Amino acid sequence: MADLKDLFSDLGYTDIQTYIQSGNVIFGVSQDKSESQLAGEIAEGITKKYGYDVPVIVRSATSFIKDADANPFIKDPNYDIGRLHWTILNEIPNEEYIDQMDTWPLNQDEIHIVGNNVFLQCEGKYSQTKLTNQWIEKKLKVSATTRNWKTVVKLISMMSQ
Repeated sequence: MADLKDLFSDLGYTDIQTYIQSGNVIFGVSQDKSESQLAGEIAEGITKKYGYDVPVIVRSATSFIKDADANPFIKDPNYDIGRLHWTILNEIPNEEYIDQMDTWPLNQDEIHIVGNNVFLQCEGKYSQTKLTNQWIEKKLKVSATTRNWKTVVKLISMMSQ
């Protein structure tokens, strides 16, 4: 993660913080750029520095917190944080792919798509669900990244400092 912080510094970003070995980076920007512009710059920087292409999804702190608050599962005061996951999509999926959700292998898992966010409440462990990040990407035909809710809570705490 130290190398990743160096890359962000080389790209001109400030106030860089990373969280565990997950690729989560919180940073400041001195210029007014869109989330997609930032994602493109970071992806290009990773390709140049490390030689591989990775999908990068950027959310402003305001967007991240607002979108996290849209999770319908946290409205239940008895929710189990260990069962909640958030798949962040790089764009709003096509409605025709969302309409096919009734064919998804939900079993006892619950899922809600809100804009470019997929909120998941697993019956068991995330490793047991068929609704993995890769599966969601394939079905919705978008790039995605998934975080457990404990990580989301920690990232919001870091953003709020």
